[in-house]
Amino acid sequence: MHSDSAPRRRARPIPTRLAGPPPDAHFRRLIENASDLIQVVSPTAGIVYTSPSVERLLGYTPEEILGASTMGFIHPDDHNHVQQEITALLARPGVTRATTYRVRHKDGRWRTLEARGRTLSLSDVSEGLVVNARDVTERVEAEAALRASEEHFRRLTENASDMIQIVDADARIVYTGPSVARLLGYTPAEIAGEWALSFLHPDDTATATASLAVLASAPGTSLSICYRVRHKDGRWRHFEANCRTLSPDSPDEGFVVNTRDIGNVFNVISNIRDRRFPSARDERRIEDSHHYPTIFRQTS
Repeated sequence: MHSDSAPRRRARPIPTRLAGPPPDAHFRRLIENASDLIQVVSPTAGIVYTSPSVERLLGYTPEEILGASTMGFIHPDDHNHVQQEITALLARPGVTRATTYRVRHKDGRWRTLEARGRTLSLSDVSEGLVVNARDVTERVEAEAALRASEEHFRRLTENASDMIQIVDADARIVYTGPSVARLLGYTPAEIAGEWALSFLHPDDTATATASLAVLASAPGTSLSICYRVRHKDGRWRHFEANCRTLSPDSPDEGFVVNTRDIGNVFNVISNIRDRRFPSARDERRIEDSHHYPTIFRQTS
């Protein structure tokens, strides 16, 4: 029990301006040499402290932005979710949350920061928030470029008449284009993870295995081979495949295989075995295939 005359503990005021780093020498050395950006902001998002790395990351000196509102530097499209994150942090002192947002560099460019924040005090929100952020612009741009590339590849494979497959170094199917359903009756999901050679005719397996060994020994080269593949309905279909390693430098990432159905050509050959010249109908069927089978060819 305290008497009315007993001194009451005063709440620690939030500094409105912090000209230099915190007083602890060890902590000061840590943040001055940190590659990440460290900031302390008030509950209303005013900048109380900024580490020196802000100049390298965003072009501003700490003195230039001290006392300004954090929201004034954030991209307008990111205001809502950043404000929601601040509200969530203030609602649960001591809990760490992570988010990504764009910040305006002094030269006008937008940089993407990945930030982790929590209340400065583990039990009180009045002292504001501490935020540790790093620049992930290059990573985000690379991810966007990869997504665009994957979308372009997806459109190509979905509309390709040939079947495109990627198999790993052990010939397990990693990816198959949608055209497999039209050519062989399987969906891509049905054969994903399967051993590609298990779909080949037993008499063709040894040749295909040897071909993969040749490619593995000479990354970056291409090789063409013909073989029979089992359709889902049990029939054997004749295919020609052009294969190469996925990486030009190593077989470790597997192989990319571009195959086309050459059944028409083989049917024509069978039909004209006993004739010196093909009929006009046979010639048209060969022309329509746009391709003559090559039993084995390797190019650099």
